[in-house]
Amino acid sequence: MNPTALSLIDAGELARRLPMPRAIQAVQQALRAGLDPEADIPRTVLDVDAGQLLLMPSRTSSYTGVKIAGVAPHNPARGQPRIIASYLSTQVRA
Repeated sequence: MNPTALSLIDAGELARRLPMPRAIQAVQQALRAGLDPEADIPRTVLDVDAGQLLLMPSRTSSYTGVKIAGVAPHNPARGQPRIIASYLSTQVRA
């Protein structure tokens, strides 16, 4: 595998690879193993003309990543999604 290759997974593929029951189970396991969302990297909320830009970094001992979301409250009236987001993650080695 080329370590510089970027894999893009859309919502449908994500749901296929990680059905909601498995996602819930993974979050529960991480919390039971000591993940403390309150102790994670602080989130940033930026007000922009169309709404807000949210930067939500996170890390564990194995992974680090950031969710970037645009929230545009007036988009649904234009037939567009209110929230558009992407998550960029990488596996880290200790």
